This record gives sequence, C-alpha cells and structure tokens, in this order.
Amino acid sequence: MKSSALQLVSVGATPALEQMTASLEVRDSRVFGEANGLHLPATARRLADYPVGPGFVLGQYHHYRVGATPGVLADPEVVLLRLGRDEWLPVSVRTPFGHAITADAGGTPLILNPRGHARVVELVDAWLGNLTRAHLVRGRAAVSHRALLGAPWASAAE
Repeated sequence: MKSSALQLVSVGATPALEQMTASLEVRDSRVFGEANGLHLPATARRLADYPVGPGFVLGQYHHYRVGATPGVLADPEVVLLRLGRDEWLPVSVRTPFGHAITADAGGTPLILNPRGHARVVELVDAWLGNLTRAHLVRGRAAVSHRALLGAPWASAAE
C-alpha cells in the first residue's frame, strides 16, 4: 500500500541535520568526531540535487579486515531528502541487520511502507539524539532508543 502522507524526521533533529549538511556541495562529505574507541565518527555526504530537494547520506561506519580484505559496515546509514526548511524525509536505512527503502523520492515523494517508514523516522531521531549526546553534533538529544534495536522496519511492506 502506498501513502502520500509524509512522516518527516522530528523538528528536534533539525539542528543536527543542519550542522551535518550545511554548505555541502554535490559529492562533498564531512566527518564529525574521530575514532576514539568510544564513539565512531559520523559522516555526511551530499548525493545529488533532485526535483524535490537535495539528497544526503549520513552514517557511521565500522572499518574491519578479514585476512587481507578490508570491509566497511554501516551502523546505521540513512539516505534523506531535504524537502524544505525543517523538512527531512528519510528514504532508506541500512544497518548490520538489513536494508530497507521505505519512501520513493521520484517526482512526488511517496511512502511505500507506512509502518516501516515510521520506524525508520524513529530510528533517525534516536540516532541523531545519540550523536548529540556523544557531542559529535549539536542538537536536542532524543529520548527513544527503542528504534535502534532489531530491524522491524525490514518486515514485509504493508
């Protein structure tokens, strides 16, 4: 079932999103924090400009090596569109538990999986709150950690 009702990231998360993405040009990226054994740095990269607004990918990444082969694990990685002032639409999320696309940004944005999308919005709000509490970015810390556990957003589309 597709829905045209857009559930956006909370306004309380806007200061962190603004700080992470301010003045980024297409294909530019910025890192917040440094690997210190306690917190992973956060990365923001501007993907492209779409008809509905600029697209960004935000994430934290574990770098690892298996033998001679290096790898990167996203925990989490979120693709968002900035639709306007204080309007951020999560499009997809990737964690060690899976990957889900919950919104379609082509033309007019659509929510593809309303229940899953609501969980992605909750995850993004909680994650940005965690980045704020870790002093990697400025903003208002979210109180919910429930969305960071498991991958209920990856269930079958409604």
